[in-house]
Amino acid sequence: MNVPDNAALDFGTGDFSFEAWVKPSSISGVKTLIDKRTQSGSNYYGYCIFLSNGKPGIQLASGGYNNFVAVNVNVPVDGQWHFVAISVTRASTVSFTVDSTEEIRPVGIPGNLDNTANLQIGGNIFTSTYRFMGGIDEVALYKEALSSEDIQHHYHNGLSEHGYGDGVGDVCDNCPDTYNPDQKDSDHDGIGDACEIVCGDANNNGVIDVSDVVYLINYLFIHGPAPVPQLCAGDTSGDGSVDVSDVVYLINYLFIHGPAPGGCCG
Repeated sequence: MNVPDNAALDFGTGDFSFEAWVKPSSISGVKTLIDKRTQSGSNYYGYCIFLSNGKPGIQLASGGYNNFVAVNVNVPVDGQWHFVAISVTRASTVSFTVDSTEEIRPVGIPGNLDNTANLQIGGNIFTSTYRFMGGIDEVALYKEALSSEDIQHHYHNGLSEHGYGDGVGDVCDNCPDTYNPDQKDSDHDGIGDACEIVCGDANNNGVIDVSDVVYLINYLFIHGPAPVPQLCAGDTSGDGSVDVSDVVYLINYLFIHGPAPGGCCG
C-alpha cells in the first residue's frame, strides 16, 4: 500500500511511535512493515520499520543511517495476529514491544528525518526482496514517544478486535469495551474495575493522590498520556473539560480539605 507524502508522516528531529497488528506468513530475513525514505547520492533520509528474522527493528536516516533491532522480543509465525509497537525517544531510547513484552535499547540519533517520499506499508522503497509477507492491520503513527502504559492500553483494547476476546461474552461482560478477563468488580456495582471511572483518579490506579496531580500536569503540559479509562476521569471539577482548573481543584481537595472530585463523565 502506498500512502501519499504528508507532513503528518514526517517527524523531523522529534520523538515518534509506531503501532500495528501483524500476522506474518514468513519472518526469514528482513520483512518491511513501513518505509518512508529517500536517497540523495550516498545520503538517506527517513525511517523504515521492519522485522529482522521476526525481531522488530527500525532504521533512522538523516544522511547516514543507523539500524536498531530488538534482541529478546520477536513475532512468531503461528497464524495469529500480534501487536508490534516501537516508541522512539530520539535523545535516549527506543522501546520494542510485541504483545505484552517490551524491550528497551539505547539510541541517540538527533538528525532530521523529514523527506518527500510516500509511505509504503508492507513494501520496501529500495528493494522488493524485503517486502512483508502476511497481514498488516491498524497501522498507527504518533508524533510522540508513547509510554509503556499507553502501548499496553492500546494492545489490550485491540485484543478482541483480532480474535482475542477476554473470554466473556458481551451480554455478561461487566466491561464489554475493555479487555478484563478477571471481571474484577471491587465495589460490586456491576461495572468492572477496568472501566470504572473515579473522578480524580486520572491514572486509574484505584487511589486519588498526588500521583494523579502529576499525571494531569504531564497530560496538560508535556503531552503525557490522557486520563484513563476515559479522558473525563480527569475532569475533577465536573465542568465538562479537562484543564488546569482540574489540577487546582485536585490540589485543593488533597491538601486543604477542598470538596471531593465529582460530576465527571456525567
